[in-house]
Amino acid sequence: RLMTGRSGGHAWLVSESGAKHAALPARDELERRTRALFDAVSSRRGTEAETAELTRLLLAPFQSSIAPAERLLVAADGPLESVPFALLAPSIEVVQIPSISALALMRPELARRPIAPRTVAIVADPVYSSPSAGTAPDPGDLPRLRFSGIEAGYVAAIAGRENVSLATGHEASRAWLSRAPLSSFRIIHFAAHATADSNRPELSGIQLSRYDAAGKRIDGFLRLPEIYDLDLRARLVVLSACRSAAGADMPGEGLLSLTRGFLYAGAAAVVATLWDVDDRATAELMRRFHGGLMGRKLAPGRALREAQLAIRADPRWKHPYFWAGVTLHGEWR
Repeated sequence: RLMTGRSGGHAWLVSESGAKHAALPARDELERRTRALFDAVSSRRGTEAETAELTRLLLAPFQSSIAPAERLLVAADGPLESVPFALLAPSIEVVQIPSISALALMRPELARRPIAPRTVAIVADPVYSSPSAGTAPDPGDLPRLRFSGIEAGYVAAIAGRENVSLATGHEASRAWLSRAPLSSFRIIHFAAHATADSNRPELSGIQLSRYDAAGKRIDGFLRLPEIYDLDLRARLVVLSACRSAAGADMPGEGLLSLTRGFLYAGAAAVVATLWDVDDRATAELMRRFHGGLMGRKLAPGRALREAQLAIRADPRWKHPYFWAGVTLHGEWR
């Protein structure tokens, strides 16, 4: 458990061998260190110094307990919710949770809930610009995510197409979501643009198709308040989108984000991202992740760790920018 404060913070590690405590620097100092690492990763330059410093502050006091562990559960607040712990502790599974007590309350409810009958719903490769020839581009149009359609194909093939509901292109829309019985799916996978508004969280959301098949402009923005109102029984929601784990840090409330919205709507766990991600590398990471999850029946935490290690081993994508920002939140089993 990591807690920040104006004059100093606290870190506790609870393991089978007992509990340990360490003092943390002031919140402003932790925010500065976190931002330095975030900037180094985002600019794809060397991250060794920034990683070493945050590791020294947050994990080094507990290294003897962490080293032999299979899994590290992180409950953090403030700027520490944005730390890529997969980079600080790459040898073990890392799962971010709201708190142990919140997880303990959630598990009985999940155990009582009927298992959703269908495998996966995939919403990917929305249309963000008008397909009509001669139409002037809208200033708000977004670039189409070319590899998100390939990613959707990967996931559908792994699941077996008879177990998949797939919405791509114009169908990747709010209208499709309103028709789809989302409570029937164990996994829901979005591959699209996302918006995380750190000042007005109600303006955060997922950007779905902005044009229908006739070229007419439509409302394609799935807003955070609407996500809270979804009725889900999903074991997992995957938000394969830029900064889908980011949000607004509200005093007394914590981080209001897309991740929290889907957990509140009934998802047992959410995979999301801390920063802008590379379209191609993320498609490959998701292929490997779902291959572990659905193909080899691994738990989400282990499937994600193995996918990250595989991407890290590829010379094209060894920089942490390509893999360390993908995070698992909630139930890891």
